[in-house]
Amino acid sequence: MDYLGLLNDNSSKIFSRSKKIRDFIEKIVDEHSFVETDVFMSGSDSLEEAPGEGVVTGFASIKDFPICIIAQNIDVLGGSVGKAHAQKILKCINRCIETATPLISIIDSNGARLGEGLGVLEGYSEIIAAATQLKNYAPHIAVIKGNAIGLMGMYAVSADFLFFGKNSVLSANPPLTLSNSATFSPQGILGKEPYLKNSLLSGMTYEKPEEIAHGISKLLHYLWDSVIESDDDPNRTADILNTVANSQNLLEALADKDRTIEMFSEYTEDIKTYFATINSIPVGLMITNSKRLNEKSIRKATAFVDMLDRYGLPLVSLVDSQGLESNLEKEQQGLITTAYELMASVSTSEIPKIAVITEYAIGYAYSALCSKATGFDYVLAFANAKAAPISSDAAASIIYGMELGKKGDPVEVRQELAERYRKNEMNPFVSAKEGYIDNIIEPALLRPYVASGLMMLLRRG
Repeated sequence: MDYLGLLNDNSSKIFSRSKKIRDFIEKIVDEHSFVETDVFMSGSDSLEEAPGEGVVTGFASIKDFPICIIAQNIDVLGGSVGKAHAQKILKCINRCIETATPLISIIDSNGARLGEGLGVLEGYSEIIAAATQLKNYAPHIAVIKGNAIGLMGMYAVSADFLFFGKNSVLSANPPLTLSNSATFSPQGILGKEPYLKNSLLSGMTYEKPEEIAHGISKLLHYLWDSVIESDDDPNRTADILNTVANSQNLLEALADKDRTIEMFSEYTEDIKTYFATINSIPVGLMITNSKRLNEKSIRKATAFVDMLDRYGLPLVSLVDSQGLESNLEKEQQGLITTAYELMASVSTSEIPKIAVITEYAIGYAYSALCSKATGFDYVLAFANAKAAPISSDAAASIIYGMELGKKGDPVEVRQELAERYRKNEMNPFVSAKEGYIDNIIEPALLRPYVASGLMMLLRRG
């Protein structure tokens, strides 16, 4: 038998049907770094039917980071998932688990090979279970090149980060079962916009494959490097914070210049979450951006803390919140359980945690986002900060209720009593006296103090 001829023949069949996806891979990975695995793996006796099983797997590097890669091939049976297709993916995931290597999944599939029966569902279940286990070992980044539908869509959202292109479709069910409109565009209503706005997916966009490579390398730097070099001065001050300490000014004052990636950016603006560096140290930076915390902002904060804990990134929490946004309807919908989940995530995380009270830290906001008992190692407060169990208006009614009822003009008296509470109970010097706040600082000096705190905590760790 002419084995060399057989090799060339089979290789030709596989490569002729996978040129487009291989070209896509080559534009993402470093030049000449891709090494394919399981090239001839097949669930069929005939390579004519499903050459390469409609999926390309292997290992490579991206900007010198070692990675494993899975790429579905839409040109072979529509990238459909069969048992052997799933087994090929599973082998690659297990390789990532065994070697703690990041996984890149390029997803483009028209669904399952229904003729294989329950074996297909078992295959889906195996790869989703393995991808979930991978979270304990290495980052998983999914690129939705085309369709990620049904259980393959669920595999996609198991990833830590997603890249969406203009043709990306993400759906739990086939789009045609959701609308019979002739003008229905899956990309328009099942692309990145609705999912990033309404769910906690950390997604980015790309127009060209080369942009994926750049985005992946930036993410891996934050997740894997202990230092990302920056020539920004760690002692840089920001006088603007002495007058306007909004979320944008805080970000610019604290983070190294040009060293931030916003996470969950479209889910809600009420809390801002970033990968950043401070004095070249990768951190997770969380900034409250509304006066009250609601269910969405709490869920976003919880997801972010969980992500930081998974990859060992320190948390820096900048707090300006007067507590929970609540009413009877929200309470009945389970606000208290959502609120507890954030406190549980913060208190069980094993990462260094720094909090800065930039203006208000009232009630739940204090306990969840800056309390030493919850797990914050180092707590600072701006000189004009206010921390207390309840707001000054509530205190006027609750604490000074009897006094309020005995005096004349209720509006004037309420204002007087509220001011008394702010002055005597809410100023940060009271909390510092009790040891709950480590230092009270001039806002302009935020960056030097946090940078020093990070160095202290990392040396201790």
